[in-house]
This record gives sequence, structure tokens and C-alpha cells, in this order.
Amino acid sequence: MNLGELSVRRAVTTAMAYLCLAGFGLYSLSELPLNRLPEVDLPVIVIVTTYTGASPRDMETLVTEPIERAVSSVESVEQVNSVSRQGTSLVTIMFTWGTDMNAAEVQVRKNLELFASEFLPDEASKPLTFALDPSLAPVMFMAVDGPLDGHQLRTLARDQIQPYLGRVEGVAAAEVMGGLAREIQVRMRPRVMQSLDVSAPQIVDALRAANVVVPSGAVDDGTQALNLQPTGLFQNVEQIANTVVTARGGRTILVRDVADVVDTFEEQTHVVTADGHLAVLLAVRKQSDANTVQVANNVRDALPGIVERLPEGTDIVPLFDESQAIVRAITNLGKVGLQAFLLTGLVLLLFLRSIRTSLIAVVAVPLSILVSFTAMQLMGVTLNLISMAGLALAIGMLVDNGIVVLEAAFQHIEKGKSPAEAAILGTKEMSMPLVASTLTTVVVFLPILLVEGIAGELFRDLILTISTTLLCSLIIALTLVPVMAAKLIGEDHEEGVAGRLRRATAFLDRIPDVYGRALDWALRRRARILASAFVLFVATMAAVPFLGQDFLPKADVSEIRVEVTAAPGTSIDQMRVLVTEVEEAVRETVPEAEVVTAEFGAGEGFSAIFGGSANMGALRLKLPNPA
Repeated sequence: MNLGELSVRRAVTTAMAYLCLAGFGLYSLSELPLNRLPEVDLPVIVIVTTYTGASPRDMETLVTEPIERAVSSVESVEQVNSVSRQGTSLVTIMFTWGTDMNAAEVQVRKNLELFASEFLPDEASKPLTFALDPSLAPVMFMAVDGPLDGHQLRTLARDQIQPYLGRVEGVAAAEVMGGLAREIQVRMRPRVMQSLDVSAPQIVDALRAANVVVPSGAVDDGTQALNLQPTGLFQNVEQIANTVVTARGGRTILVRDVADVVDTFEEQTHVVTADGHLAVLLAVRKQSDANTVQVANNVRDALPGIVERLPEGTDIVPLFDESQAIVRAITNLGKVGLQAFLLTGLVLLLFLRSIRTSLIAVVAVPLSILVSFTAMQLMGVTLNLISMAGLALAIGMLVDNGIVVLEAAFQHIEKGKSPAEAAILGTKEMSMPLVASTLTTVVVFLPILLVEGIAGELFRDLILTISTTLLCSLIIALTLVPVMAAKLIGEDHEEGVAGRLRRATAFLDRIPDVYGRALDWALRRRARILASAFVLFVATMAAVPFLGQDFLPKADVSEIRVEVTAAPGTSIDQMRVLVTEVEEAVRETVPEAEVVTAEFGAGEGFSAIFGGSANMGALRLKLPNPA
């Protein structure tokens, strides 16, 4: 008993099994992560180190070179690149594809601890080491707006918004960008210091010694134990100014005697503006395995509750949302797939001239896709532009297997067999050819899975989606299609509506005759046809160099990015002037832009990975969504 016969004999069981599989497919579809592109595990580790005040040359000598020497001996390292900026060192380590990045990250940190820590300056920050993940890029940008100054907005965003956003499901971190950070500056007076014989290290040591917490234990009087909590940290500017530096000739010298203590803001090295005004932005980053669209929805749902806790007149305004472009692209691709599905059904109806037969073939297509969703979830494939494109491409191929089985069943019905017998015999005859043809198609795609590099990572979802869907369509053609053929197709399949369809599409009957005459004409002129085909092939190959090349196709994401690069050494004030001029020009050229944000200067810490140097800036224009 073959698979087709077993399915026909157990028709109810087969139908119930596919109903269950369809239900699992719908559930898997709701659980599949929705992203723009497939998840890519890049074999890259980044090390970020900051050293405030150090020039690029000093950063290279004191920080970057010791780190490069320490990590270059790690196993499987292919290349080590570094960028030394003002106060920031960025070292990028590239490993061979297939390297266990968790083990590599541990080894890198171990080498830094053993071979680099003793050479780094004490004032430098501890190197921040992590594996580079494309999902680290922000998925949302939001502006904090209100009747407050830059410092107050930044403090508000840091203390009352950032913690709540970090608790939203799927959010890895919310980074505060822009605004003014408070800084207490001790501005030394060199001439006074010289006259009083006070050095700068003395002032630094005095401040460091006075601003410290020292565990003091507890006092036990026999009945009660009291913990001692000395107040060693500065509480206000006056305490800093009244700190004792030293004594000269019976006179106590305070900080205020040799320096001015100013409560101000730190020097801006990284500026963010929105529509020409200084702004405080929040960059939301999702967890690496989170659904981009779901994270964005969760953040938007949480915003009203967060805004309620803010001072009156303060608001959080979403500026850029990657999920909107993803939803729009996936929706458009879904519409294309639906159109392909409907056109496939129409073509089948025109040529098969049977509503029932067309229905069998058409039902097999969405069912194959639904079943494949479960397999995609098990294999870790996400719903993205690549996998959805694979589904759209597979729709045309999914019909083939079902059509072959139906055609074989038709032939046996015309020979007088019952529908059930015809379905069994047709499936038995065509099972091996169907398996061979489907596996041949799948095998053509599978070698792409062996391609190393980012191309192999990106197209993995495409290959797995197409292969899985084709295999599902093969199983359905050998099991469910015979069941439906046995129940829906009878000896009167050409009567009624089918007869009217035959008369309405009688013009299609001329196609075999036209094709036969064309084929006969070509066979009598073989040399001419072969020569024409060769010339056409050569002409096509000659046109290849003139085709444009790109890693990924262009997509309309309703956003424009403009990069500004000035001469090295350009000050932050001059960058502000240049960026303002560019923004005005962009506003005139693109008046429909809803929001224009600008970011320039050197970022610190984590933001240094995605930022540029002090002489670089970028503008982002949010455009209206396409109709």
C-alpha cells in the first residue's frame, strides 16, 4: 500500500491531520519574529575604551596598540582593525566564519586582562568588549520635548524615562543622547598656585581624599549595635570650595584660594538637534532575539504611562520607527504573494476548465505555506524580506506537484476508473517522478547554504524557506491531493460549469496547433535557431558589465540620511555651523520632510561604534509614508 492509497483509504484521518497542521502553522506564523532582514551572526568583536582628554595620537600609543598586541594572538583571528579618535579607541577583531563567538569573547577578555591591563593608563576606562550584533542598531528614536532646558531634559530622560523603557519587554537598552550633563569644574589659578607653592597634583589628591566613602564598621554598647555611616561625599559646591589642600606657615589653604569652583555643564563633544533646536533623544535598542515590530509596539503602548509620570507640558515624540518600514515592506510583499496566488488560480481555471480541479490545486498552495511556517519556526527562520521573497517565489512552483497528480488521475477517469481508483493509480504512477523532480529542485538550492560570509547568512532563510515549502507541497501532493481528487472529481467533471468554461476558453485549444507549427518550423531551421540563440546569449553576457551592482536592493523606508564630513581638526562649534547650513539646504530641497534630526561630534562608550569622528555628522530626514 503506497502513501496515496493509504491517504485515500483513511481520508478522514488525512483531512484531520492536515487541519491540525494548518492550526500549528497559524500558531507558528503568530510566533515567528518579524524583522527587516535575517538574523546574522557576525564573527566580529568590538573593544571600546575611552580616555578623556587624550588626542588621537596619544590614544593610539597608550591605548590602541597595547590592546591590539593583546588580542592579535587569540585563536581564529583573521584581522584586527582600529580607529583612534579624540578620547576614544575602537578596536575591531574579525574572526573566521563559523567561530564560536561566545568562546572567542571570553578569550579576548582573558587576553586583555593578562596582557593589556598593566599597560593601559589608570585614567582610561575599562575596555568594553562585546560581540557585534546588527540588532544593536537602534530600532526607534524618540525626542523628549518640554518647557525645560537641555540639562533638565537630559536629567529627566535619564532618571524618569530611560529606566522605564529598559523594562519594556524585548528592549535591551534605551540610550540618552544629547542635552547637557552637569559638571563641577575646578578651574585652577596658576599664578596664585605658584605664589602659595601649591601644585595641581596636590589639589587633585585633596579632592580625591575628601570625596570618598570609607567603611567605618559599627559600635556595640552591649545592648545595641549601631552602624557608622560617615558622610564623605561632596553634597554641594561649597564643600568642594572649602576642601583643605595644604597648610603654609600656619595658614590653611583651601581649594577656593587657588581655584574657581564652577557649577556648569561638561564640554559638548557630541551634539544632537531636532529641527534646528538642541534636543534630547532616546535611542531604543531591542534584544538580539526579539521581534522588531513587537518591541516597537510594546514601546508605543508603554509611552502613555511614562508620559503621565513626567512634569506637565513634557512629552515624548517618536521620530523614527524601523518597524513601520518593516510592516510596510512585509505587507507589500504579502500583497504580491496574494496576487500571485490569485493569478495562479485563474490560470489553472482557464486551462483545466474545472472549478473543482482548480480548487484542489489552489488549496494545496496556502496549505503548503501554512505547514512550512511550523518548519520555519523549528529551524529558527524569521519572517523577513528574504524569507517572504522565498515564499513569493515558491508559489508558482507549489502548483506543479498537485497538477501532475491531478492530470494522472484524469487520465484514469477517462479510462473508466472510479475517482478513488484513479487517484490511487495516478499517485502511484507519479510518486517517483514527483520525488525526483522536487529533490532535484531542492538540491540546486542547498549548496548556497555552504557559502561562507554574510551572503550565506543572508540567503540562508531564502533557501530554507523555498526548500521547506517545496517539500511540504510534495507531501501534500502525495497525500491530500489524492484524497481531494477522489472526493471532488467525478465522471461528470466536464458537465455544467466546466462545459461553459470550455466553450468560453475555446480559443486556448488553438495553442497546441500553433505551438506544433512553430516547433516544426524551428526544427526545419535548426542551424539558424542555434545561431540566433548563441548570438542572443553573447549579447546578454555583454550587457552584464553595464548592470548596476549592489549588495541589497534599494528600499523605500521613508527616510533620507545625509552625511557631513569636515576637515580633520574641525571644532565642534564650526561643525555646528556647517551642519546648520546643510540642514537649511536640505530643508529647501526636501520641504516635505516631517522631522530633520542632526547628530555630529564624537560619541563615547557604546555610541562610539555607530558614531563618527569629531569632524563628522549625519542628518536624518523623516518623510511622509508613501501612499
